[in-house]
Amino acid sequence: MTTQFEVVSAPELGRVAFKAPPFCKSYPQLWFLKLESQFITAGITQESTKFHCVISCLDYDVLTCVSNLIHSPPSENSYTQLKDRIISQYTDSENVRLKTLLQDLQLGDKEPSQLLTKMKELNNGRVTEEVLKTIFLQRLPHSMQQILSICEDDLERLAKLKIKSSKQQLVHISLERC
Repeated sequence: MTTQFEVVSAPELGRVAFKAPPFCKSYPQLWFLKLESQFITAGITQESTKFHCVISCLDYDVLTCVSNLIHSPPSENSYTQLKDRIISQYTDSENVRLKTLLQDLQLGDKEPSQLLTKMKELNNGRVTEEVLKTIFLQRLPHSMQQILSICEDDLERLAKLKIKSSKQQLVHISLERC
């Protein structure tokens, strides 16, 4: 006997509207990860549907790079091929990434931990932790370099140390951590 308050257990089926994020030329792999998350929440699983969703949200500059795939879509793995082509077009080569790491990357107005995150992203395992630590220290202001160079901490801990400079350029740090 079923009462009006009993709940019949049934699989819940919900559909979420698909809204693609704006394409990010500087981080295409991250953009695709975000996009694929949207596909999951919207229940989009077919390669061809994903392919057409991507095409519909790209600007014309990006579309021209993949125009041959648009004119003649692959019969199999169309989304995967489109994704791979876009990533290869907009991802810097390993040599460019290494040059940026070794020469161009600066602290600027970033926190040291943000700089380290960017350095690790560019590194991709090409230089050792010790070399990365040396490069990281070189990117810091001279007063910080002198203090942190005596620390034996690993790179992650160095990046998280809170270093404050007063108006008189006096540097304060808790050296008990070093």
